[in-house]
Amino acid sequence: MRKSTRRVLLGAATLAAISGIAHDAYAAKDNLTINAKIIAAVKITATQALDFGSLTETTGGTVKVDKAGAATVTGSVNTVGATTKQGQFKISAAKAAKLQVTLPATAKIAAGTKTMVVKSFLISSAKALGATPYKITFGATVTKKTDNNVGATLVVGAGQATGAYTGAAVMTGIYQ
Repeated sequence: MRKSTRRVLLGAATLAAISGIAHDAYAAKDNLTINAKIIAAVKITATQALDFGSLTETTGGTVKVDKAGAATVTGSVNTVGATTKQGQFKISAAKAAKLQVTLPATAKIAAGTKTMVVKSFLISSAKALGATPYKITFGATVTKKTDNNVGATLVVGAGQATGAYTGAAVMTGIYQ
């Protein structure tokens, strides 16, 4: 190998070694810690149906069942017997959780093709009262189950068809 070729190769090797050292001198490294924690899923369990009871009407009106199960009627609607009940549900979630629980603005109940609207849902628990969305904060030391009552207003139309009306409202609980 010629002397000039050796010098070029030696120079190139030296330059490559120096540039590698210089490159490492500018680099900084650290490890990124990655964490994940799996917590209990929110669980909502309906334990008692919201029941407006047996009703009569001629020109329509409303029935409001409050969070304690008491009924208030308007218009020509009358309750028959003492059969109204507030709805009830339990919520369980992780320790120290903050949740938002919602019900829809309205729901329909039906007897065949005939329907009525349920509106103005109200939720209560030992911690708070109010219209949805409703916020719950669980304690820091235990996973809680809270008992909650639901009231609402049923809109009864004039000449509402007789029948056993039924339906559902979806309750949603999400972590905040």
